[in-house]
Amino acid sequence: MIRRVFLGVLGSLVATAGTSASAAAQEDTSAVVGELIEGDPLHLLVEGARLTDSLDEFTEAEAGSEFLVVRIAYKNTSDEFHTVSGLLSTRIRDDESYTYDQSFYGTAEALNDGQIAPGEVERGDLVYEVPEDASGFVLEFDFDIGLFGDLERAVIDLETTSDEPATLEQELAIDVHGVGDTVEHEGTAVTVNETTTETQLDEFTEAAADHEYVIVDLTVANATGEEQLVSTLLQMQLKDGEGLSYDEDLGATSSLERAFEEGAPIADGDERRGQLAYEAEAEREPLYWVFEFSLFAEGDKTFWQLR
Repeated sequence: MIRRVFLGVLGSLVATAGTSASAAAQEDTSAVVGELIEGDPLHLLVEGARLTDSLDEFTEAEAGSEFLVVRIAYKNTSDEFHTVSGLLSTRIRDDESYTYDQSFYGTAEALNDGQIAPGEVERGDLVYEVPEDASGFVLEFDFDIGLFGDLERAVIDLETTSDEPATLEQELAIDVHGVGDTVEHEGTAVTVNETTTETQLDEFTEAAADHEYVIVDLTVANATGEEQLVSTLLQMQLKDGEGLSYDEDLGATSSLERAFEEGAPIADGDERRGQLAYEAEAEREPLYWVFEFSLFAEGDKTFWQLR
């Protein structure tokens, strides 16, 4: 969630800075669940919506409220990288015109914000806390100018589903590296040395039923001419073939004997090796580890296929 919140706020600021008078000429579009919105260079799809009083054993809605969980997906259909933010671009409106902003709570499959590579699908959940007696929900999605052509906003009816729901499939149109490969970008070199899976790491750390820990052993080498800080939460992720992204499981990583240490910068000419743990549904294929060399530039999101 930390990565999603940070990059969502950043993406919103970038989008606001890029707003121009051309927005006045843009159009709204209406859709229902399962209906594809074809922008250029991004396609958007709301795949479902559900109401629940809890997200997990620790997160319950306040009295008189419930969570509205909306599953969305978008795909980059161009041959260039783009940055997308769903966090502050969306809101829920009910049939009495009350609006509700996205909650900072999320599911285990929360939508990720940030770079999206050519052919990549980003899929996940947006969560809103709404009154129990509210109804007639629609999702309003404000598009970043230029990412959806002439479309300015999509209004998706969450209580109506298409008779022929569309799908978005990930088809990565970039180089995908393998375990053992080293990728260098502007003086920083990253190597995925090996990967393993476990269902239990110690007596206190066990994956949920039908899930597993994916452990990535990596090395980051610094030849930039200055100290470099890397963030395991903001720059590194696990991603599956359906477009779902997974942040590092901090509790699981802390139980590893050789956990990757990010508290201190990596000195110029030095390298650091360590392991990270991610929890995902067991036997997901294909499965990728993703590293973004820079949070503030497009085109450096790099994929290693783990299996």
